[in-house]
Amino acid sequence: MYYLINTILEVNTALNTMEGAEQATQAAHAQLKANKGPGAQVLNECRAALADDLNTPAAIAAMSATLRELNDLLYTRKVCGIEVKHCRHANHVYTVYSKSLCKTQPFQGRKAADRAQRLALGLAVIQQAVDMLGVVADQHTLDDLRSKALARYEGFDNENRVPYM
Repeated sequence: MYYLINTILEVNTALNTMEGAEQATQAAHAQLKANKGPGAQVLNECRAALADDLNTPAAIAAMSATLRELNDLLYTRKVCGIEVKHCRHANHVYTVYSKSLCKTQPFQGRKAADRAQRLALGLAVIQQAVDMLGVVADQHTLDDLRSKALARYEGFDNENRVPYM
């Protein structure tokens, strides 16, 4: 859940600095409202999972490819056919061979010509799916999840993998 909310906040920040983001956001919402495209398919999978005895793990799993693409659009640069990924949690760079996350167009990460449109559509999909789950995706929720994870970690004996008594 932390990864999901963090991605939403980072995409919002990126879109606020991009030209044409407002038009891209409007087009994304129109596409989802018309129930067309891959974004609508992801939302339909989330709805189906939630209708099946409130299967939240399946609903979150339906969003995984969209989340992966959003993070690649935020942090990946393609150089000479090789993706260069910058890890935002450490000061290192590593490379992986480029691959396409979208079957219809080659993946280009931060250099993609339609980056704003893809970010806006992915954000709209993820926000609607999170709304279906009933989660408020804001900085306060993210901070709360972080503090709970740290509190759990501090009360855990890492050598023996058991909670402290």
